Amino acid sequence: MKCLSLFGTLYILSFLTCGQVNHKVARVSVADSSKIKLYEHKSASYQNTAPDSAIYFADHGLKLARRSHYLLGEGLMMNRFARINEQYGNLKLAIKYQKASLAIFNTLHDVPDSADANASLGILEGRQGNFKTGTRLIKTALK
Repeated sequence: MKCLSLFGTLYILSFLTCGQVNHKVARVSVADSSKIKLYEHKSASYQNTAPDSAIYFADHGLKLARRSHYLLGEGLMMNRFARINEQYGNLKLAIKYQKASLAIFNTLHDVPDSADANASLGILEGRQGNFKTGTRLIKTALK
């Protein structure tokens, strides 16, 4: 009976400790995260009609995200820069920004944004003529 209760206690303790996360999470105020989302939205709104304004808002969002140590916001703004550069034919720069956003999303284990970044990067690589790499990235996004 002692053995059974000892194993039961160890079993419960192992489940309690396995679920704990020991890395530090940056606390971002609701106001800052809302501002970053607003900058992202404004940048997307101006992308087709006023690319300079789109870059302006994405840059402000990136600076705020870095100041507040908000990795998700930084990844979102890098993604905005990639999309703006892709639309206007700067494919090499778009790939650079998309790789940076993908690295951030992978670090955060953000599956939906990682999949989006992988798919976008795959399309960019394909447009550059790297079809094998592009196909591999798109397949990774679909997993």
